[in-house]
Amino acid sequence: MTEPTPMRRAGTAEDVAGGIRFLCGDDAQFITGHILNIGGGWLAARVSPYGRRPRN
Repeated sequence: MTEPTPMRRAGTAEDVAGGIRFLCGDDAQFITGHILNIGGGWLAARVSPYGRRPRN
């Protein structure tokens, strides 16, 4: 599962906690209605501008 991802590793609880800390902090005070994808590039490696890439 991790081979085709840009980060080449699985995410950890600390990775998710970093995003949560950001969204709860002062730096995110003007952010509304946004989805923060904490996936290490997993989604980016699977979606192209022309649709989903075929699975091998």
